[in-house]
Amino acid sequence: EWGQLRRLDMASNRLGSVASAVESLADLVGRLPALTELNVTANFIRAAGATALTTALLSRTQQDGGSLKTLLLGRNSIGCAGLVALKSALLGPLTSLERLNLEENDIRDTGATALADCLGVLTNLHELSLRKNPLGAVGGIAILDGLSHRFTTGTTETTRFRKMHTFDVSQCNLQGAAAEKAVAGAMRTLPNLIQLSIQGNLLGNEGCPHLCNALYANATANACLTRLSLGGINLGRVGAELLTFPLALLTSLSHLGLGRNSLGDTGLLTLLPVLTTLGHLRTLALQHNDFGPTCSPAIVHLIMSLPSLHDVVLYGNNLHLGPQGIRPLQRCRHIITWDTDI
Repeated sequence: EWGQLRRLDMASNRLGSVASAVESLADLVGRLPALTELNVTANFIRAAGATALTTALLSRTQQDGGSLKTLLLGRNSIGCAGLVALKSALLGPLTSLERLNLEENDIRDTGATALADCLGVLTNLHELSLRKNPLGAVGGIAILDGLSHRFTTGTTETTRFRKMHTFDVSQCNLQGAAAEKAVAGAMRTLPNLIQLSIQGNLLGNEGCPHLCNALYANATANACLTRLSLGGINLGRVGAELLTFPLALLTSLSHLGLGRNSLGDTGLLTLLPVLTTLGHLRTLALQHNDFGPTCSPAIVHLIMSLPSLHDVVLYGNNLHLGPQGIRPLQRCRHIITWDTDI
């Protein structure tokens, strides 16, 4: 009966605190030939657990239709050694993976490079999350370059990852001009993205022109993004203007994150006309953007223009420093998330 099990969810059980528990998990996985989904999120199995799991996956006999489609390994502290060990499974029995979550695993250059080496065979991926891993310049760019690889079939040039709809590299220590170009290159070859998060990476080139151009190119071909998180990527006032072009096409957005980008009053006023057209927007993050009190009327106009909006994040701005304080925003208080000191 166990042999027919297709989904195993062992998330948040801290199995890594007991060595025998990890060994038992690996043994069980090896005995489930029909398994298609494995979730071991937040068990802190570390590198040793990832190695044991890899051994089980390599020895596992698959039934027809029993290839693993989902592997959720986030928050396990597997580190570079764990991902290097997992590489042999990714290149072998896991080539049919559609969802791969490796977030918060302390993956750095070596581990990221190992994953990049596997991307050539992981072309069925629909979702890839590497959130909160300090990937580093070499490994991070290697992954992005692997995603952006193109190949030719006959006379047609195509990309590997046309099926991917969710990509998360937020807070991955991607910094500098080379990283911004690599992110943009990857975006251009992921035309069917629905959710994209690259927040918390201080990308080079103020305004992120390559990234904004890539978003525009994608939106022109297929404006299917519903969630876009661009917080803290060094947009500034220049980026605000560049971003108006893709945003004008991304009318299906329900979440837009633009916090910590030093947009300033000028940046907000530049974005305002296009933001008011995003009728499906439910969450808008604008925190820590150096907005002054003169922006309050514009923010009220924006909020009142978007009937689906239920949360505007505004903390860390200076909207309250004018002679009227936050009174101009009173009518929208139920939608705005404030600082605790306002």
